[in-house]
Amino acid sequence: CTLKAWALTASLQCIRQMHSAGAISTVSTQPELAGGYLLASAGSSTGAIALWDLRQASCATLLADNASGVAAIALSGDLLFSAGGTGAVGNRVRVWDVRMGRVAAHLRGHVGRVFSIAA
Repeated sequence: CTLKAWALTASLQCIRQMHSAGAISTVSTQPELAGGYLLASAGSSTGAIALWDLRQASCATLLADNASGVAAIALSGDLLFSAGGTGAVGNRVRVWDVRMGRVAAHLRGHVGRVFSIAA
C-alpha cells in the first residue's frame, strides 16, 4: 500500500511517497517543533500504527496497537489517541505517549465501538 503526502499549493504535487505493510484506513498529521511534519497511519489489517517523519519519508516508529485493527487515530502534541478492535477492546480509546512508544492510559466507558477521534 502506498501513502502519499501532497503539498497543498497552486501546483498540487506529491512531496513524499511512503510504503505501508497493509491497508491504511486512518491518518493524522501534525507539525513538529523541530520543523517538518509527523504523520501517523494505521489500518484494519495490521493492527499497527506507523509514525512517519515526512522530512525523511521513513517510518520513525511502529506501535503495536490492536491485532483486530485500528479504526481511528489522532495526534496531539506528544500524545496519540487510537481506537478500534472488536469486543471490549473496541469500546476504549488508547492514549499513547509518542516519545516513549507505549500506551499511557486507556479511556473506558464508551457504550459501543469507537470509529472516530478528534484531538
